[in-house]
Amino acid sequence: MSRHKSVPFAIILSLLLFATLACGTSAGAASPTVKPPSASTQKCGMIGVRPGGKATVNPAGTARSAGNCFWHAYQQCRAASLVVSFGGIDTITTHTFGVREGFVRCDLLDTVQHRVIPQPARNGGTFLCRGLTRTADELRFSGCGMDGDIVVPLG
Repeated sequence: MSRHKSVPFAIILSLLLFATLACGTSAGAASPTVKPPSASTQKCGMIGVRPGGKATVNPAGTARSAGNCFWHAYQQCRAASLVVSFGGIDTITTHTFGVREGFVRCDLLDTVQHRVIPQPARNGGTFLCRGLTRTADELRFSGCGMDGDIVVPLG
């Protein structure tokens, strides 16, 4: 008889364990099972930002063309990526922004890496951003993890 009473307890314990593990991601961070960009992801280019906030030319053209590419992909919820590196005297913070179709809306991802020269880059995490706006001179990513708002100059 005690054998039958322990079976429901084991099932309840298993369900509680599953629920605890399923809810274990940190707030604001994307799921640890984020899929890497597929071959169909449009690569919009790279923008380097020097100390003082001036954008440098990327290999594919200008910072403005890379920013416009990413903005249009976001507006159409088309898979795209944009790499933005902010350089300091001996530091580099690289944000790889990505657009992907989400469950309810278009997701805007920010994967961050930090580097203190001469050390290798360290992963800073992947976060969901709340939104993206564009002006003539900048892209403004809002609510991106611990960095909050990130302004990318286009001129």
